[in-house]
Amino acid sequence: MLKRIGQSLQDPGTIQNMPREVKNGDRGVDVKKTLRKPDKVETKTSKSVASALPTEAGRTNVSASSNVSRKEVRTPASNANTQSRSSSSQRANVSSKADGPSTPRQPNIQEWNELVHNYHKERDHRTHLEEVVVAFQTERDHHLHQYASLESELHVSQKKNESQNEEICALQASSFSAMDSARWMPMDVGQIRGELEDLHASIWKLSRTYAADTWLASERESSDPSLRLDLRSSLNHVVRFGSKGVEALDELTSIKRASQLCLAALISDHIAMTILESPFFFVADRNAFHDVWKRALKYDPRKAALWRSDTLRLMNPLDLESESAKIETAAIKQSIDVTCENLATQYAKKLPEPLLRRLESSILEEFVQELVLAYQKAGSLSMRLWVQRPSLRCDYLADLAGVNFDIKSKILQAHSLHRIDDSEDHTHDGKWIKVVVQPAFRAAGTHEAEGYDQYQVWCPAVVYLDDK
Repeated sequence: MLKRIGQSLQDPGTIQNMPREVKNGDRGVDVKKTLRKPDKVETKTSKSVASALPTEAGRTNVSASSNVSRKEVRTPASNANTQSRSSSSQRANVSSKADGPSTPRQPNIQEWNELVHNYHKERDHRTHLEEVVVAFQTERDHHLHQYASLESELHVSQKKNESQNEEICALQASSFSAMDSARWMPMDVGQIRGELEDLHASIWKLSRTYAADTWLASERESSDPSLRLDLRSSLNHVVRFGSKGVEALDELTSIKRASQLCLAALISDHIAMTILESPFFFVADRNAFHDVWKRALKYDPRKAALWRSDTLRLMNPLDLESESAKIETAAIKQSIDVTCENLATQYAKKLPEPLLRRLESSILEEFVQELVLAYQKAGSLSMRLWVQRPSLRCDYLADLAGVNFDIKSKILQAHSLHRIDDSEDHTHDGKWIKVVVQPAFRAAGTHEAEGYDQYQVWCPAVVYLDDK
């Protein structure tokens, strides 16, 4: 037996398969432990040693062979520990090789569906973000293009405005150079209307102060047919009667302030006819100038307006600074005031007595003085209106009798006694005119002496409406 073991140890193949410690001939190695069969996996060295042993030898023979081996091969204790660790590592490697490589766990159907859903969701979100970015870039490019276009238009507009400003300045310089003086600057329509309304307010205040409180109240006025007949004749130009004869005066009985309305209407009508509508009212030979102007209006309105305007400017040389011009200007102003005073004084005597209170002499003088002031105010306004190029025209009852009232009308304005404060109040629309308290004022032509076939309203007629 020992002989066979020795032969096996002398075999080169057996020595090569032995552990390193045995091949090197280390002493003190426990051959029994070295050649011991592993628990699970046999090493190559153990297999080689086992193959060298007789198959029929039992464990007792192994012990004897171990004694023989201890005599021939000895291994230190530290090498035995190293061999033990190496054997354990080898067993682990052999075990892992025996089990095979580990494969990852495959997901189930639900997990696959969730993964696919999340993938599509992230892909759609990414696509949406890309679309938003593209849309933002497109909108930004559009705004940049629009901004560039607006900036270009602004630049063109600025150039055009500069050019137009230059043209306006040139036209203004040409217009100013053509004017004789800045004192002949055209009056604004708003200014003209304001002065006409101020004149009407003065006349209305005068009427409220001196007119009779009631309509034909005294027995003398009722019993004297001549007074009623004169009153009826005087009011024909301002009151629209529905019947003939003196009985028509009774139509005014229902009007609370009929005397005030009629007195203001007569004064306004007289001032318009004798002063405001007559450009040469203050000239001594006014009829001759008036006839020349009226005849020229029929065949050449433009030249007639220029002649009238230039003649009044020549008579009233406000544009000149010489002493003689100043003297002539003062003389014209005095002539206007004197003419207006005479007209007022004469007309005060012609006013129908039934319209006035029974005034004492001192009160009557106050009335005449206030009437003169109203006429003089109208005279000054008349001169400033007629020196301009437009031609003034007044519309009286004869011109307005067939016009029904409308709140939107430009030619008619309801009297303040109707208390129409709302421009959308249509309760009086369609009513007839009863009293024209102030005539309407219109102008033909422009300040450039053109368009004399067209009229614009400077101030509407103030009317009292028939309640029937």
